[in-house]
Amino acid sequence: MGLLSKTSAAEMQIKQNLNTAAEPQILKSNSVGLLKRSESILNNLHELDFFNFITKYKISSCALFQKSEDYYYIENSIGFDGSAIISSFSSKSFWDGTININNQLLCFTKIDNSISPFYQFLSEELKEKTEVIYILKNEDKILFICSNKEIENIKDNNFIDDFKLISKHKNYSKDIIKDAFKIDIQKALEKYILSQNIFSYNFKAFYESLYNTIHNYLCLYFKYQNIFDSSNSIQISSKIFADIPQEMLKKHILLNLKEIIGEYTQFISFSF
Repeated sequence: MGLLSKTSAAEMQIKQNLNTAAEPQILKSNSVGLLKRSESILNNLHELDFFNFITKYKISSCALFQKSEDYYYIENSIGFDGSAIISSFSSKSFWDGTININNQLLCFTKIDNSISPFYQFLSEELKEKTEVIYILKNEDKILFICSNKEIENIKDNNFIDDFKLISKHKNYSKDIIKDAFKIDIQKALEKYILSQNIFSYNFKAFYESLYNTIHNYLCLYFKYQNIFDSSNSIQISSKIFADIPQEMLKKHILLNLKEIIGEYTQFISFSF
């Protein structure tokens, strides 16, 4: 079962609750909580969240490569699994040699085999489905989009301008959610990364990238406004699950997150 798999009976029940759920109730630690949130929004008018970006342009498989010294790695993604993220560390010389034009959307296709140098960043499943890869590069990041057909709504200047606004920095929510459904993924991510036998200096980057990918999936499925997170756990407003058995919900989440970190979902813990 993939991240965008056919809807099961359980999924239909969950989605019905999502459509009728009330907004989550947020408890603030002090009386100026709403003011701080308003100030935060005003201060970030010139930044764009990755999830909002892919939602705006209806992109289902996409990775954001971030530059760090003389290499790039996937810092954020949707539709990519853990193995693709772990194998994404690539040299600056590779990208400078293959993409020598900045701030221009480039298209690579399976038909003319121009897509082949980028197969190294795709899982076998994604490689099979991908007919077109779009790449947009600037001074410090690369947008990498996979699709089974051409995407028309990204071929304008607004898309390039929005890409420039995507912020690397992640602001973890300090809100306390009343009656939250909490998903603790720290242990699972740590064990998954350690199993990959990577260099220790990459640990933090991989952790954040895997966290971001899981966060994006949950936002996509349970709606962005219902998700609140910290550095090691994700909270979902439990009001949207009022009529759903907890075990059914847990099973559904674990089944889908297994597409990202495999058997290490067994180390994910839940609390209500």
